[in-house]
Amino acid sequence: MKKTLLVFILNISILSFINAQWQYVSNIPTTNNLYSVYFPTSDTGFTVGSAGTILKTVDSGNTWISQISNTSQNLQKVLFVNSLTGWAVGDSGTILKTSNGGNLWSLQNFNTFNYQSICFINIDTGYISGSYGTIIKTTDGGNNWVIKTSNTNYAPYYTYFKNNDTGFVGGIYDTILVTTNGGNNWTLKSFEPYNGNILSFNFINANIGFGTGINTVVKTTNGGETWTSLQDVLANYMPSLYFTGMNIGYIVGGNWSPDAMPIFMGSVILKTIDGGITWDSLVNIASSKMLNSIFFTNSNTGFIVGSNGTILKTSNGGETTIQENTKIQNINIYPNPANNNVFIEIPSNFLISKLILTISDINGRQIIEQQISFEKTEVNITNLPKGVYVVKVFNNNNVLVKKLVKQ
Repeated sequence: MKKTLLVFILNISILSFINAQWQYVSNIPTTNNLYSVYFPTSDTGFTVGSAGTILKTVDSGNTWISQISNTSQNLQKVLFVNSLTGWAVGDSGTILKTSNGGNLWSLQNFNTFNYQSICFINIDTGYISGSYGTIIKTTDGGNNWVIKTSNTNYAPYYTYFKNNDTGFVGGIYDTILVTTNGGNNWTLKSFEPYNGNILSFNFINANIGFGTGINTVVKTTNGGETWTSLQDVLANYMPSLYFTGMNIGYIVGGNWSPDAMPIFMGSVILKTIDGGITWDSLVNIASSKMLNSIFFTNSNTGFIVGSNGTILKTSNGGETTIQENTKIQNINIYPNPANNNVFIEIPSNFLISKLILTISDINGRQIIEQQISFEKTEVNITNLPKGVYVVKVFNNNNVLVKKLVKQ
């Protein structure tokens, strides 16, 4: 559905029942933040996060099991070169390797830099990037690492190689470093207008690729020789993107207030169907969570991980089925408009699992969040400024939304 959730909400005249196609995966064995997700096969996947967290699934993401990582450092990125051999990197020089599909992870620390990204061309040759412009390379499967001069002190956040010779590193201040000789030399690429930091790359083929980050979505059509900023984006923090085809791609991230001490204003899931020309918001039942990484195993099946152990899954490309409610599905808000207290009533058959109620302003900033367990809930909105708000009630499978006016 090519509409933003906000536009949809503000234009409906009656309640719509939304069947959200990004759904929570239940019974996740951690509440730690998750920063990266990767599937070496359609059924087997891994996610890593804070305090050495590694989770594994063998049933296409329906259940996840904790793995012993042998570290308490934050793990920022996970990558597999085949179903058995994989890597995870993180803070304080942490490099982990598994050769048996994640059953055992061995620690291979190299210096004390914080590593942000890892890329392997094959089972032997790989690169890691991190703080202070660090780029290191191995040609023997991680037994030995050598430092490569990056020609910058800026922190490289993401490393991507499209073949043995040509690779890219993205970092702060719109840094894109390019090598055409296997990392021996790096050239700084720039583009206008300046926007922010490059946090992720995804190449569709040898020529067409995208980068995202802070206030930035960029595209190349000539293999990285030049990059163009795309203007139509709906978030200011976009740490991960994934394209499932020439025209269809996804970005996850969120919005932060531009204050000196930024406030998190909610996460977003963005989708393009025209090769990145335009991006539209998908319904996001995890809008209160920071979403950090996205990965698809095919054109329909995708996964998103984020803060507090959040894992989302879609089986239909994240699209949303919407139908007008004319019968039992109903949400009643009264009084509306309201001044002080407002009552929110939901249908009894909707109380089949834990429900979350949120109230957000028209800019998407979430102001109120609470768990509800009864058909009728009273909410105090005395401190809210006058204006239009969005009330959302959701569980793992469905979302109810309605407009609220504060007088």
